[in-house]
Amino acid sequence: MSSINESGKSVLVQTELSEFRTTIPTVVTDGGHRIEDARTQRALTEEMDVWLSQEGGIYGVQKGASGSIYEVDVVSETCSCPDWQTGEPDGGCKHLRRVDMEIRAGRVPRPDGRLTESAAVIEMPAEEARR
Repeated sequence: MSSINESGKSVLVQTELSEFRTTIPTVVTDGGHRIEDARTQRALTEEMDVWLSQEGGIYGVQKGASGSIYEVDVVSETCSCPDWQTGEPDGGCKHLRRVDMEIRAGRVPRPDGRLTESAAVIEMPAEEARR
């Protein structure tokens, strides 16, 4: 997770990925992402670090396995990853979806740089969500 400090610079704060994976936010469906969709599944399960790069909705996403870093713009709903560049998938690539999930869950700041005081999503245990 990251936040903007007094000087306007982004500060990266790590969150436990296992914490994110142990629950499936109901926001997945609220955000328009079908849980059965392969990209949504990868957004939920793959190791990714997400941070707010600059106010206005530009986020950085680093994939854990490859170390690749992509720029996600949540305002224009674009990503610099190859999947987005070649196909512009419906609902966005896994990086765009993950940033959306992280924002909605209150794990990274909103595009204006503010952290949500309390997550507006209700989380449920993963096994309950699979039913």
